[in-house]
Amino acid sequence: MSIKDYYTLEAHSKAKKLPLTLPDGTDKGDHLMIVGVDSISGQEAKQEMYRTLASKEITQTEARNIWIQGFIESWSFDEECSFDNKIAFLANAPSIAESVDIFAANASNFSKKQKRS
Repeated sequence: MSIKDYYTLEAHSKAKKLPLTLPDGTDKGDHLMIVGVDSISGQEAKQEMYRTLASKEITQTEARNIWIQGFIESWSFDEECSFDNKIAFLANAPSIAESVDIFAANASNFSKKQKRS
């Protein structure tokens, strides 16, 4: 065994597709491209959440969305995948925010042995 067997940064930095369905279950082909919690953008978003919490009053949900938006690398929507648009999307689709959080935290979604798109 090597310590490199435990490295996760590279694998977590390669975005994986999280398919989305409308609340009624309809599949319109939309998706989010998600990086893992060990990615640099995920780590930076966590630090931004802490900075924001320390500097102003926001709710726990707002803080969580600041972190979760860092996992969204791109999406299939017409709107630009900007910080503000990601925050608005997560605030208005809390079940999707939960799905992104769970997906990004699941190391098997980013495992080198796993073949997912």
